[in-house]
Amino acid sequence: MEIRLVSSLTSDDELRMAPAVMEAIRGFLNSLPIAYTLRVRTADGKGFAQHHVPAGGLAGANVDLAGLAVGTHA
Repeated sequence: MEIRLVSSLTSDDELRMAPAVMEAIRGFLNSLPIAYTLRVRTADGKGFAQHHVPAGGLAGANVDLAGLAVGTHA
């Protein structure tokens, strides 16, 4: 899965918000038994990255997404 976000933030605002965006997404993804790589790159090229593999590895991992709330927000 690849997700892209394009915003009207200034470069300074992006630099301040990028770590908070990483933390919010990381908190959600770490609750799932999945391996992932998360990257955020600001418009001026500053990059942030996080890699994660569940402690038990991936063998036999089965993700149940039925309990996740999915919706749109205006």
